[in-house]
Amino acid sequence: MTGLYHTKAREAVGGIVSGVLAFLRGVSSARAQIASHPFDVPDIRVSLNDTLSGVDNKVYLAAVGAIAEHEWLAMQVSKTENDWTGRLGLLDRAEFTLISDYLTAITAVCAEQRTAILTYRDPRALARSITNFDITCELVLNRPLVKRPAISRMLVFGQDAASHGDLKEGISAIWHLTGELDVPKKRSDPPHATGRLLAYLVAGLPTIDQVRVQEAIDLMDAVRDIRNT
Repeated sequence: MTGLYHTKAREAVGGIVSGVLAFLRGVSSARAQIASHPFDVPDIRVSLNDTLSGVDNKVYLAAVGAIAEHEWLAMQVSKTENDWTGRLGLLDRAEFTLISDYLTAITAVCAEQRTAILTYRDPRALARSITNFDITCELVLNRPLVKRPAISRMLVFGQDAASHGDLKEGISAIWHLTGELDVPKKRSDPPHATGRLLAYLVAGLPTIDQVRVQEAIDLMDAVRDIRNT
């Protein structure tokens, strides 16, 4: 039905679309009968030939039936020798006269339902992580790696970015912090501190989880790439 809706020859296939929607309305009406039969189970399968009883064009009926067979989200259709029978699928009702309404309903029933959860972000989290990293390096490696940034930069770590200018300022502040990490450098080492960080940590802590450390360094490096570009 989506393909028919978007085809350029919309007028040529309009009759087929109308036939499928009429079939849907028929199976929808049959489905509604359940509410009127609380003590038995009515037959809610509907015949296409009965729904379009005033149509004698077998080619047209075959085209409508062929399309209906593929609309399994909306209805479950099976072909018999000379007819098609169907019942509703995922839809509870299908009283559609416009294909756009039908496609909207199909999209809604198939879309993943998500509930937005507001997350609280501690504005001190980044500054606290930087401090903990520095203290840990000093205690474990006997060498503090973080060079204290200017107070104006430190304030940025606890603020939200309310504008594009704030974002650029925050990224630059993190870039300066990571770029100035006091990681020892040899002549053959990368020029940026994050490129030397893993080897330095592994040398001091041979059993460290290198995969997780590398993931963290890659995240820091991503900030450097964004800032530089």
